[in-house]
Amino acid sequence: MTRAQWLADLEENGYVVIPNVIPQSSCDTFQELALQLESFHGFKRDDITTWTDEHLPFGVKGGLYNRYSVNHEAFVWKIRTEPGIIKIFEQIWRTDDLIASFDGINVTLPINAATGRKDMEPTTPWPRKAFSDQEQQCKGLTMLQILTKTHETSPSSSSIKALQT
Repeated sequence: MTRAQWLADLEENGYVVIPNVIPQSSCDTFQELALQLESFHGFKRDDITTWTDEHLPFGVKGGLYNRYSVNHEAFVWKIRTEPGIIKIFEQIWRTDDLIASFDGINVTLPINAATGRKDMEPTTPWPRKAFSDQEQQCKGLTMLQILTKTHETSPSSSSIKALQT
């Protein structure tokens, strides 16, 4: 996808998916660092009996962690300062004078009786509920939110649904 194409898609649709922004080796490192959850309450990635609220830090249903200053963990700063991500924002805003923030991370564990969490029901889609960080009263683009995926996803995996503007 060329720069001109993804910028046109962003302007037309209000969202864009830009694949392969972060090298796979960096994604692998970020995935490993995110599993520092193992330092909390006895969670072990290889033991699904520990995939419970009792063994995990407090999070929002579905794997969103936004407490314990997680947004300032070293690996989160590394994601936010990844050259490919910075380059995209420099192109969108036409400056290298950027401010970036993270409000949390998502570490999604499978939820199912056979191979995943058993202490909660699968998260259901939010029907007819749209979420936007964009100020509706302002004209033009004033803010962007990104979702950085460090692993392969599919329609059957946890993901996000983007709505055209």
